[in-house]
Amino acid sequence: MIYNNVELHNIEEALEIAGTVRPQRVPEAIRLKLNIDAQKKMLSPANAEIRFVSEGPSVRLTLSSEGQTDATIFNGPFQSK
Repeated sequence: MIYNNVELHNIEEALEIAGTVRPQRVPEAIRLKLNIDAQKKMLSPANAEIRFVSEGPSVRLTLSSEGQTDATIFNGPFQSK
């Protein structure tokens, strides 16, 4: 899906909540029909990607999480360290 000029890969809905955006792998209406454990798992951004092409030499991107998480930066076909 496209959200504010970036592609959110493996994301079906960007839910705006209290001034933030929560990317979700399934739409909220469907997530709420799942069992409790599945509802929680669908909040995980596992295997999601934020894809964009920068016109400048640098980009500032802010991510936040309610708990511990990992984020990996990829640049083209090469993974950064």
